[in-house]
Amino acid sequence: MSANTANIHALEADLAKFAEVMDVAPRIVTRRIVVDLHRRVSKRTPVDTGRARASWDVKQGTPSDYQPPITVGSVAGKGKTKLGKGITSSSLGSGALSGGKIKNIDEAVAGITGDSPVFITTSLDYVKYLEDGSSKQAPSGMVRISLAEIEIEIESIIEQLG
Repeated sequence: MSANTANIHALEADLAKFAEVMDVAPRIVTRRIVVDLHRRVSKRTPVDTGRARASWDVKQGTPSDYQPPITVGSVAGKGKTKLGKGITSSSLGSGALSGGKIKNIDEAVAGITGDSPVFITTSLDYVKYLEDGSSKQAPSGMVRISLAEIEIEIESIIEQLG
């Protein structure tokens, strides 16, 4: 079992305990965590063209294979990259992408039932290198830091309330 798999299983156990301690439905906890984790990972994703940041997708059941369009132009110094028909990476950075359709993150998680795993993924190959620290903008990665932060926060709340 890889360290990432062990971390995911620990987070799942923490989420179940958190839902129990807070006396709320696990799907509510899952939705809130997905929104927060997506926001953190997206915000930490380095931006050159904006494609990597825009590629994060939320999907229940199976990982998404969505890939945002290849950059067609950019606005220098604004952190925005035109992805087609007026869509910019800055507008995508706080939203979710599902099945190639742009959605607000709240819409993307509204259908989460908690009956199957929820995936926050990117299908761009080079994001692995970004996660491994190839960018000066995110030398410690994006996903592992975000997961660790959330796990610590959940454990702290469980300890305080438990």
